Amino acid sequence: MSIYVQSCPGRSGWQWLKQGLTHLRQRPGELFLLGNSYLFLVLVLGVFIPWLGPLLLVTLGPTLNFGTMTIGQRLGQGQNVSPIHLFAAFGPTHRHRLRPLLILSLVYTVLFELAKLLCDSWVGAAPRLDKVANPSQIDPVLIQEITHYAVRYMLASAVTTVPIIVLFWFAPALLIWQNMSPAQALFSSLLAAWRNKSAFCVYGVAWLAMAALLMTLPTGALRIANAPTAVVGSVQMLALALVLAASMASFYASFSSVFAPKAERTNPWINHDQAH
Repeated sequence: MSIYVQSCPGRSGWQWLKQGLTHLRQRPGELFLLGNSYLFLVLVLGVFIPWLGPLLLVTLGPTLNFGTMTIGQRLGQGQNVSPIHLFAAFGPTHRHRLRPLLILSLVYTVLFELAKLLCDSWVGAAPRLDKVANPSQIDPVLIQEITHYAVRYMLASAVTTVPIIVLFWFAPALLIWQNMSPAQALFSSLLAAWRNKSAFCVYGVAWLAMAALLMTLPTGALRIANAPTAVVGSVQMLALALVLAASMASFYASFSSVFAPKAERTNPWINHDQAH
């Protein structure tokens, strides 16, 4: 079935995130489990397995992207969701698309590694801590250097990786659901993101606001109450799991608003549509 790239107004970005929060309110247990599972996967691969783990996590990016789209679709249909749906691309229904998905994953990995190299070259080497005998006696000047380095690296990472994320935002879903080639999926994803840049800007700002609210308010209250560090850390992890859960539940809302069959173009957030 032919689909169309539709141009949505900026307020659609808030509606996408709001849909994710609605799903979280309706199915808190399932989505909280999903958020924790995703967080556990990121920690295991990104932190506990040196070198190979982070590389594998990047390579799985398009697969997990499609998994979150599948989760959002199932939520919209009133179906149950579980962590296994993060890997829906490997299921029997979509297994015939594994080869083009692998190509898409390889392109994604190469681009992310190039972005990392570019980021490292811009920011330079991190301040060294291996010669500090007592971490509690670190020179305040060194602490300031570390803080400045972290801020610079975060900004450089955003500049180099956000374009890649935008390029691949819809690509896995288009590749699997619409049987597009990797090149067609990437082009269509970029075109859709460009035509809906105002909605994506609103979505990004709303997402950051939600994350800041959920991450800072409870932990800030605990710090004021002089809660133990372990308690604060645990609450932070729980809040992060909630942020991830709401985010994953909102991704499909963007897809269903931007791409729709001609017969289903009834979304009230849409200004006009363009044939794809």
